[in-house]
Amino acid sequence: MPEDPIVIVDGASIISACGGNVPTWDAMVRGRTGARRIESPLSSLPGVNIAAPVFPQGLGSHQKRLLQGIERKYDRRWGLGSQVAVLVADDLFKHYPLSLLQAFTGLEMGISFGIAEGAASLREAIILGLAARQHAFEEDPSNGKKAVPVLSSVEAIGNMPAFHVSQAFNLYGPNITFAGACAAGIQALWGAGSLLKNGEADIVVTGGSEDLVSGGTILSTFHLMKVMTSILEGQTAAQTPTAFDKNSRGFVLGAGGVSMMVMKKSLATRFNMPIVATVRGFGHTNDGIDRAVPDENGVQLARAIRLAISRSGLTPDDIDVVFTHGAGTPAGDVAEVAALRDVFADCTEGPFITAIKPIVGHMMGAASAASIWAAQQSIKTGIIPPIANLTDPIDDVLRFVMGSSVRTFVKHALVLGVGLGGINEAVVVSAI
Repeated sequence: MPEDPIVIVDGASIISACGGNVPTWDAMVRGRTGARRIESPLSSLPGVNIAAPVFPQGLGSHQKRLLQGIERKYDRRWGLGSQVAVLVADDLFKHYPLSLLQAFTGLEMGISFGIAEGAASLREAIILGLAARQHAFEEDPSNGKKAVPVLSSVEAIGNMPAFHVSQAFNLYGPNITFAGACAAGIQALWGAGSLLKNGEADIVVTGGSEDLVSGGTILSTFHLMKVMTSILEGQTAAQTPTAFDKNSRGFVLGAGGVSMMVMKKSLATRFNMPIVATVRGFGHTNDGIDRAVPDENGVQLARAIRLAISRSGLTPDDIDVVFTHGAGTPAGDVAEVAALRDVFADCTEGPFITAIKPIVGHMMGAASAASIWAAQQSIKTGIIPPIANLTDPIDDVLRFVMGSSVRTFVKHALVLGVGLGGINEAVVVSAI
């Protein structure tokens, strides 16, 4: 462990198909999915019938006022991913004590962000992760026709969510976006730690934001790739998503965002900010085989896991729980099981294994950030959520959490992210 470790402070925020922090964690603990039946964007693809979208359902009155204020001040044609990024950042900033940050002033609804007296020398940064960007066509209510938003080509650029957080809260430090596909959230956390260790920032807001559900293009292409599940006849949306099950047929595409704040432990202690977890070690590898299909043997994923554990100064026996990538695609699940079996084969008991994508959907660029958020909740509460709808596991050795949550002390959590383009990411976060 470094002398002044990187820590995640309390107040991390999530918006998912299940709602905000409380309803999302409640859904995870209960194993209840936020996925719902949708109408296919293309009549030729009736199987595109399930997703885990966000908005307009679930927006609180404060969030609505915040977005209205942003629209009046800036440009109403922000993509949904950018809106989510700003909302989770706003929720995160509320947890700053007034001794560190100014109260929200600026704009009608009070959304600007500044450094308060005694902290003027602090340097803040923003690092977010995403997989892709999609700015949906808008419908003109006067004629019912679809129209292309004027700034859609600009808003579709990957760094727009991070920029809009800077814009909304007057943050002028480093603003970096990691486009690491489904593992971008872990990469963003690594980037945050790097800025802090190099002395380039004192506080970093990190996480991820994504909306690939709106518009239907990505939904349709994933369906054609046969990596996305669908609701079968006689089945409900609540019964459909799962992972590591012999009957799993793919993932449910989700949307949402995650925002968390990281800094050195000494700074958090100085300002009496409650610390949730320490960021320990990372592992980064690439399969180098196929852009969409993982190595079925999980060789490089296993290496990333070992690197993260060893760089944390730990052994596989020390890991209490693994928040897997767990997308539910047959190829991905097989590869992940192979890697986990390899790493934890010699453990006396082995860690609990869980996955949250069957609950919140595959949030793509925000997916691994959501898993980090869930790992923090497990560390705080001692509750490990189950894998929704898992009844017939593809492996009978790993300790999958099935049916109901597990209550146990969580000291060390391993979080995995596996991204398109062969990306394998692993990080260990630990209780203080």
